[in-house]
Amino acid sequence: MHDYQNSVLIFLRKGDETDNPVVVVCNFTPIVRENYKVGLPSGGNWNETLNSDHKEFGGSGFHANAELTATDETWHGREHFVTIHLQALSIIVLEKQGEAKKKRGPAKKAKKA
Repeated sequence: MHDYQNSVLIFLRKGDETDNPVVVVCNFTPIVRENYKVGLPSGGNWNETLNSDHKEFGGSGFHANAELTATDETWHGREHFVTIHLQALSIIVLEKQGEAKKKRGPAKKAKKA
């Protein structure tokens, strides 16, 4: 999803069935986006797992999106959304919280031809 009027790019990243999906929100402007709605693929609780505006990354340290609960209403073509505070020139990663993940087996080795 892209919001070209506000220079915001949002994309969904899925792994295999044992992984929770993540949504990446990128603000490419020097303008803070308060109460910015982000469409999500599922409801429930979402946690901010990365915020490029943290002090450890050289940002302001503003942190307002610790745990978010999705609203069951369509936004950005998705059936759910959360409202976030999106700092200027920042990237936020939101991860869906859910049941414990199943343990993966060892990685399969590639066969030699």
